[in-house]
Amino acid sequence: MEVKIEEIKKYYDDHKEIFKDLYNTVHILVKTEEEAKNIINKLEAGEDFEELAKRHSFCPSNEKGGELGFFPKGLFVKEYEEEAYKLKNIGEITQPVKTQFGYHIIKLVDKKEGYASLDEMKDVIKMIIEHQKNNNNY
Repeated sequence: MEVKIEEIKKYYDDHKEIFKDLYNTVHILVKTEEEAKNIINKLEAGEDFEELAKRHSFCPSNEKGGELGFFPKGLFVKEYEEEAYKLKNIGEITQPVKTQFGYHIIKLVDKKEGYASLDEMKDVIKMIIEHQKNNNNY
């Protein structure tokens, strides 16, 4: 389903507040809290987050080491976002975060203060619009 640049610009202008002060996170998604705690122990012992994500996470992002990129507010499930936005320092990791999908271990890799530009967010916005169109059967 094609998304026109005009639609992307309109979405950005209409929802500008969700593109302010963004976080970039990586995560590992597992089925049980016990698995999540075992992975946190491995992280605390110095193992590499991205390698653990590739080996243990069942999220499709595992191929990219759990990389999710900068995300606008409201894009992810509430529990994930709440815990991700509590992280204050680059490299900081959460305790297991339970969502409808399983247990996440979230690591903050970057922060962007102020508003992200339309150019930075156009791919994300395109994905959001495509999702809305598919769900609403435009």
